[in-house]
Amino acid sequence: MQDTSSYTRFLCFCISVFSAFYISSVARAEETCANSVFFVKGVEVAVQAESGEAARQQATDQGRDQAWAILKNRLLISNQPVEGDGAEFSIDDFIDYTRIDEETVLANRYQGRFDYCFDRLRVRDYFKAKGLNHAELVSAKMLILPIWNEANSPRLWRQPNPWFKAWKDQLETHDGLVRMMLTKSLLAERSIKVSDLLLENKTAIAQIAMMEKVERVVIAVLTPEKYGAAIRLSMTAKLYRKDGSFMSDIYSITDFDTPVSNIPVAVSALADDMARGVEGVWRRANQINLDDAGVLMVRIPAASIGEWTKQINVLETLPPIDHLEVVQLTASGGVVRLHLAGSMTALTNALEQHQLKIEDQRERKEVPLTLVATSNTTP
Repeated sequence: MQDTSSYTRFLCFCISVFSAFYISSVARAEETCANSVFFVKGVEVAVQAESGEAARQQATDQGRDQAWAILKNRLLISNQPVEGDGAEFSIDDFIDYTRIDEETVLANRYQGRFDYCFDRLRVRDYFKAKGLNHAELVSAKMLILPIWNEANSPRLWRQPNPWFKAWKDQLETHDGLVRMMLTKSLLAERSIKVSDLLLENKTAIAQIAMMEKVERVVIAVLTPEKYGAAIRLSMTAKLYRKDGSFMSDIYSITDFDTPVSNIPVAVSALADDMARGVEGVWRRANQINLDDAGVLMVRIPAASIGEWTKQINVLETLPPIDHLEVVQLTASGGVVRLHLAGSMTALTNALEQHQLKIEDQRERKEVPLTLVATSNTTP
């Protein structure tokens, strides 16, 4: 429907400015998993066999297979050839632990729900060995506003809005690195005029971004028009910063004809296509590269051991950093050698969510690259 080139401008945006962060511990169930993007939660299995124990073993195997498939779908960059894992492959080699959330064991049936924590470094090494490209960086929150603009009467919250429903269904099963969400604030529904969003009113966009506590806003306007016995759909999606300023066109489609009875299916396909495109661009922009990513020498100013430790802890959790070495310690901070596992773009994105950046301070000739705090204001 929409090929990769349709997202060119959005890719430029990803490469330059989109803030991101790597979640280290989000929910209680994930607190003991070192890297939450490698945590697969709530895998449900039900198996019937000749005995409860046999059913339990089969269910355990099925659960691991499902979890591994979910993880690969979450991290791998699309449109690359993926071979089978091979006869000697064992998922157990990549799992740190399995948690049984609940289980029911009967005479010849087993039903359970499991959580899995995968080992980040072992999975990375496996992907590298198999020649598979992947990303790990989770984006900042992106608010999707699906506006159904029929007969110049735009609807967002007001029903019927099949476009909103399509996105609601899409995001209920979405499991990727871009944290897309729909509006949840009742205050936003009561105070924001859909017509202002349609007109790209900067104040209205900034206001809804603040209410929903997001960094980016996407206004996706789908316009249906009667076309003979069919409906002709046209859609544009634009991206904005949280201050309401325009960033990029990210998706457009025109003259997509569908029977009236097929509208739910058609808009669902559009939502799926757009979500996949956004995910794909984000992953390519933040791809992990263990072979040709380079090494940086960076100075880290610190007034105390506590401040130094805090900065080191942040750097060690970032996906674009494979590992770091402390080269020098002084009373005013120190110098580290960062071995990168991704591009400078990915590193910039990851640091931005922690209000940090690497600045080239030319006056410091020995180690000009310096880790510094960024302004809290939106650029």
